[in-house]
Amino acid sequence: MQILIHENGYYVVNTYIVINEEKRECFILDPGEETDPIIRKINNAGLKPTAIVCTHGHIDHMEGVLELKKRYSIPFYLNENDWNFVQNVTIEESIEQGIPSQGVPAPDENLPLEGTITLAGIEFELIHSPGHTDGSVSLYSHGSLFCGDTLLSLSIGRTNFPGANEDLLINVIQEKFFALPDNTMVYPGHGPVTSIYQEKRLNPYIIQANSR
Repeated sequence: MQILIHENGYYVVNTYIVINEEKRECFILDPGEETDPIIRKINNAGLKPTAIVCTHGHIDHMEGVLELKKRYSIPFYLNENDWNFVQNVTIEESIEQGIPSQGVPAPDENLPLEGTITLAGIEFELIHSPGHTDGSVSLYSHGSLFCGDTLLSLSIGRTNFPGANEDLLINVIQEKFFALPDNTMVYPGHGPVTSIYQEKRLNPYIIQANSR
């Protein structure tokens, strides 16, 4: 498995192109507003995209879905608990957030909360990761965790809006993510790549939670 990263758009979302090197297939994870750089990376590597996957339903992680679906005619996966975000996206709301939007198409497939899924020929374990949104789902395979806005490098995802819950998010990190091997690389929705080892020992939100 090879991973290409594009720091995308106004909110600097990490868009990941996850590659099956043997098949030269890939899927696109959390496509932000800038689609041209994603398309160039895919073309330059000679890849065939097979799916678009969003870890959760916030607009900054979905803004590129429409253009990429138009170009590649591939399915869009999002957990059904977050489909309401897609339904509620309007051009006016996205402009207010600094992300001029043409809208987000309805998901083609429900991304299950748990179990396994095969994308671009790679099998992933699905980890329900509520706290940032109810339908947040993380993907784990080959020592790599794609966790959206649940765990960030030395930080955590925002929990200061309706439907979010910091205690629930912290519990996901401690009970689910920290059960993974320490050498697991963590690919967050924003900011630098980190590791389970680093976050266990240095994340101030986890340290504070453990001191309560």
